Amino acid sequence: MNTNWENSPDLGILTVALKPLADVRFKSSPARSLHAALLRRLELVAPDIARALHDAPLGAHSSEHPWTVSSLLGPLNHDGDDLVATPDRTYHVRITALIPEVARALDIAFNPSHPLGREPLVLEHVPFDVMLEQSWWENLATYASLLTAAKPHRRLGLEFCSPTGFRRSREGLVSPTPDICLQGYLRKWNAFSKVVISEESLLEFVENHIILEKTVLHPAAHRLGSYSQYGFLGRAEWRADGSSPGLLRQVNALVDYALYCGTGMKTALGMGQTRRYLIEE
Repeated sequence: MNTNWENSPDLGILTVALKPLADVRFKSSPARSLHAALLRRLELVAPDIARALHDAPLGAHSSEHPWTVSSLLGPLNHDGDDLVATPDRTYHVRITALIPEVARALDIAFNPSHPLGREPLVLEHVPFDVMLEQSWWENLATYASLLTAAKPHRRLGLEFCSPTGFRRSREGLVSPTPDICLQGYLRKWNAFSKVVISEESLLEFVENHIILEKTVLHPAAHRLGSYSQYGFLGRAEWRADGSSPGLLRQVNALVDYALYCGTGMKTALGMGQTRRYLIEE
């Protein structure tokens, strides 16, 4: 990796290619195995960061976690209730860092110039070769740059690329309305950014001026150990009026931030992977 940390990026997306050396059988989702393997690796280079990522209290909001981790991306075979990764295929994991300390720790942990960066990643006692030539940082940014670059677009589209749910979804499937999504994005932003966005004024604007215009969603389950967490996959479109361009820019910055912070619950265990898509106005 030729990452330049002189500009002190706050945020980044790291995609790592992985190839198992033997068949790997997952009794549930690979998400927990990935999460544990990454924590073990980070503990070797930044034990304080690994401990902070591990020790968020049970039931805490995902804003307690300054990173997100995808599940194992790639074709997995089904064998009864098990999922199997095979050595003839290459898989990927997408990790996002929401604070510079996590970004730097990940950079060391997967940097080919560091001895650890050349070591396999072990999942379910099976080593995965780390395909360093296919590992890269992308979308390095700062909170200030996201806010500065945001435009007052009135139509906003979000795609939920992995099962997405909210803690209140115990009451049933909750739609990705502007208020519930933006509350989560704003909570994370203000937890980790030095550029604070006023919660009161922004959420009042969202309540009065942004509506959920369209959804194309279907239910989806995410397996986690002995249980499944239910949510949805698909797209949502919001529409805002132009009554306050400044606040609308802040909303757009938070929607851009969703690429890094994810949406809803269990974003460090593969859920809530989100990206923005453009809508013609």
